[in-house]
Amino acid sequence: MTMSDRPGRRPAGNGTTRTRRRRHLAALTLLVAAVSAMIPAQAALAGENGPQPFVRARAEAAVKAAYAQAFTGGQDPAHSLAAVEDGPDLADTLAQAIQNFPEATHTAAVTTSDIVFTDPRHAALRFRIAYQGGIDFGEQNGNALIVDGKWKVSRGTYCMVMGWAGATCPSP
Repeated sequence: MTMSDRPGRRPAGNGTTRTRRRRHLAALTLLVAAVSAMIPAQAALAGENGPQPFVRARAEAAVKAAYAQAFTGGQDPAHSLAAVEDGPDLADTLAQAIQNFPEATHTAAVTTSDIVFTDPRHAALRFRIAYQGGIDFGEQNGNALIVDGKWKVSRGTYCMVMGWAGATCPSP
């Protein structure tokens, strides 16, 4: 009995075996790539408190950045409103707040803490806005949410802060 007569493996020089192996390897590579792409999305949705640690850190940073952008002055109003849910609809509210309390847009210092992800697209947090000259409304509860793939300050939270300057938000 020669090697070519034995059942099972074929001689190494057989092109059909190499082709099959390449196809299997290519299919396995595609499968691993597909599963790897799904892992971050599943990790973001897993857990009782929102995103997992590596995703959570990025989400927390994005929430903090949204609060800083929305409430820290010295920039174009459109830039501030880009960090707020329904921001363009609130341009008149921001203009009214600036008119009533112009120094607020240039002297605000924002801090955020205790960010809790209630689900992968919503967060509750504590925030404080202190203004130069000692004006400080203390620590407040706030919310953030993902709109068009970006974390933004919730409309309700933004309108509450604008109310401190005597501005009112239109109905949603």
